[in-house]
Amino acid sequence: MSINYLKPLFGILLFLSASGCSVDDIVVPDSERVVPEDYLAFAEEEKEWIFAGEEGYGNKPIELYRYRIMGDTVVRSRLYKKMYEHKAADAAGQFHYIGAVRDTLMKVVLVDAGKRTERLIYDFGLKDWNQMRWYGYTLIASDAYRKVVHGTTRNVLPVRSSNNAFYDIWIEGIGCAAGGALSFDPIMKRRCVLMRCAKADGCCYDYETDHELYE
Repeated sequence: MSINYLKPLFGILLFLSASGCSVDDIVVPDSERVVPEDYLAFAEEEKEWIFAGEEGYGNKPIELYRYRIMGDTVVRSRLYKKMYEHKAADAAGQFHYIGAVRDTLMKVVLVDAGKRTERLIYDFGLKDWNQMRWYGYTLIASDAYRKVVHGTTRNVLPVRSSNNAFYDIWIEGIGCAAGGALSFDPIMKRRCVLMRCAKADGCCYDYETDHELYE
């Protein structure tokens, strides 16, 4: 087979490799992203999330675990915030380090404890009907909108898996917050309901009082 015959094939393969998406590629190119001035970052000092995994007495969620941002760390010359987890069943009440997180262009990435490779956990810059690969799922965004959450306008992004295995609502700076059905927690890969998201300067989302988000 001559070299001249192979040239068109090389061109096709090059085009496919350039246009294809790797596992965690985002549909919205970084060059097209505009980050709002009031964008709320996910990785902020002293932010804490309280999650439930089942309905308790009176249909109130039961706290199972929580995440907290505390301190800084450097991984491969990049600055991250440390994220810790506490399990409600842990009688000693200890928070355990689970990884390092950072925000970049409305994306949130995590380096798991003991690892050195980033994985995508949120992308608040997705637009309606964008798709992205996410832990082996194809994730689809739909009907993105802006909503005032505790006095500040945020990007709110309903997402679902293409096989309808789960549905969630993402709020910038907060993460998964689906009510009713249990959502899929992208950090620890388990089903959960957000009960509360709090910062040092106050609460920015509360599952128990913000049911109108889902109506």
